[in-house]
Amino acid sequence: MRKTKTYKLLSSTLPSIVFVLGVLFVAPAFSQDSTPLISVSGQGKVSAQPDQANISMQFSDINLDASKARQVVDKQVKGLLRDLKQYTIKEKSLDSSQTRIHPQYDYRQNRSELKGYQVQRTVSFILSDLDELEALIQTVSKAKAANLQPVQFSLSESDKLRKEALSKAIKQSKKTAERIADDYGVTLGKIHSVNFQSNHADRPMVRAMSMEMASADHKSTYEQKDLDFTANIQVSFTFE
Repeated sequence: MRKTKTYKLLSSTLPSIVFVLGVLFVAPAFSQDSTPLISVSGQGKVSAQPDQANISMQFSDINLDASKARQVVDKQVKGLLRDLKQYTIKEKSLDSSQTRIHPQYDYRQNRSELKGYQVQRTVSFILSDLDELEALIQTVSKAKAANLQPVQFSLSESDKLRKEALSKAIKQSKKTAERIADDYGVTLGKIHSVNFQSNHADRPMVRAMSMEMASADHKSTYEQKDLDFTANIQVSFTFE
């Protein structure tokens, strides 16, 4: 996910002298509007273990009678919703309302023959306790018409971590600019421009356990990598 924000402040016209600081180097440059600037960059990074899992599964059945196919699917979904009551599901995250019905055809010798109607219903929710993931997959395996999608891990307080990464980037860029100004014997002025980028890696994914493995007495461990949140600041200061 990427967000970019740019802010511009009014500046005066002075001789063009610019000091540019990268993450590991300093190099001279010239501002296009002839304003003397000290331009620096800063990066903040925060890592944390995911604490919730985004679960999505699809129930489906095919029958020449669409209503019968729907009855099979609805029965499976009803049983799952009953079983889910024993798990820690994030409030208001459960959605079982998405249903699709579409015909299936066999195509032979340029002719199509109706195989039946496929009914698909999706159930999705957020599991707030990762310690329950193994048992949850065992529960899902009992539903013969269910297809569990790859599990995605996430953080419940991702906004807080993004802000923390941004704060680190700002502090780093400010400290660097102050050091440069001090070493060159000039006074750091106001902010001339700021460019901000916030990133976080895609959610780590784990392939869902197959129904055959889940139905057997199989023990597995789900190890999640840390989720990284980074913020990058490019800021220019005037100086005197």
